[in-house]
Amino acid sequence: MDVVGSSFAVVSLSIQIADSVKKLSSFLGSALGAPRYVRRLIDELDIFQGVLEMIAHDIEEAPLPASNIEPIRRCLVTCNERVQNILSMVNDLEQALSQGGRRMRWASLKTAFKKEKIAEFHAELESAKHVLSMAVQSLS
Repeated sequence: MDVVGSSFAVVSLSIQIADSVKKLSSFLGSALGAPRYVRRLIDELDIFQGVLEMIAHDIEEAPLPASNIEPIRRCLVTCNERVQNILSMVNDLEQALSQGGRRMRWASLKTAFKKEKIAEFHAELESAKHVLSMAVQSLS
C-alpha cells in the first residue's frame, strides 16, 4: 500500500474508533443517577475520543512514511478490537434495558450489567488505552 493509501486507512480507522467511543460515552452518559466513577469513565472516554481524532488530524495534515504508519495501524486495529468488544457488551445491555424510550436509571444498568461484565468492560478499555498510547508514541 502506498503512503497516501496507508495514511488514509489509518485516518479512517481512527475516526471509526472515535465514533464507537462516542457511542459508549453517550450510552453511559444517558444513565440517570450514575455514580462518580462512571462520570470519570465518561471523561476518560471523551479524552480517548479526542486522542483518536488528534491522530487522524495529525496524519491527515502530514502523512507519515509507510514504515511509520504500519505500527500505528496495527495498534489501532488492536484498539478497535477492544472497543468493538466493549460496544458489543453495551449493545447487548442496551437491548436488555430498552424501556420504550425512557431514560434508564443507573440502578437498572448496574443490575443488568453484572460485576464480571463491568470488570471485563474495564479490562478491555484499559487494554485499548494502553495500545492507543503506543500508537501516540509512534507518532512522535
